[in-house]
Amino acid sequence: MKKLLLVISVFAMLVVGVYAFHDSTPIFVKINNVGYTNGDFLIRYTDFNLEEVNLYVNDEKTESFDYCDSGRNVECDIWADLPDFDEQKIEYFFELIDEDENIQYSNIYSAFVDISDPTISKSSISISGRSMTFNFQVEDDNPLKIEYSDNGKPWKTLCSGNLVINCNKKRYFSKGYHDILVRVSDKAGNYAEESFLVDV
Repeated sequence: MKKLLLVISVFAMLVVGVYAFHDSTPIFVKINNVGYTNGDFLIRYTDFNLEEVNLYVNDEKTESFDYCDSGRNVECDIWADLPDFDEQKIEYFFELIDEDENIQYSNIYSAFVDISDPTISKSSISISGRSMTFNFQVEDDNPLKIEYSDNGKPWKTLCSGNLVINCNKKRYFSKGYHDILVRVSDKAGNYAEESFLVDV
């Protein structure tokens, strides 16, 4: 009987230990570009009885989220409304609380908040033979890149960094109709798009 109790006790310790180990997995936070955010976060965590996720900004709880799933290495897309912090640098972290009121915290991160989409003030595509010249002027304080997709194919970069503000690039295309989608994005993940249907 003592041996049976010992085996049961050891088994119980192993089970509890496994769950405690998984729940102690560090919380991974991903944003579009390091140092910038528009409120879109992806968090990865392990918690088998998750009840809520809280976002703290500058040491104050700003929002709670109850739609994230429980499990191991779960990813949850968090969309936080941050208009009160627009154009400001913040410090933030996430708090995870499970049904037993156990708490996990992420590391503390800092980021510049930018919730405004880039403004395309001028856009044109001129055609000469099989070449297209893209001419774009953009207004944005934190430009990242201008890219295009041809007939739904993978994105290709036209300009990046400060060259986004005045982008003038030539590319060559095959003969026929082309459905061109141009996207201008900034470092916080905001973007603006324009589409063009052209015949080469």
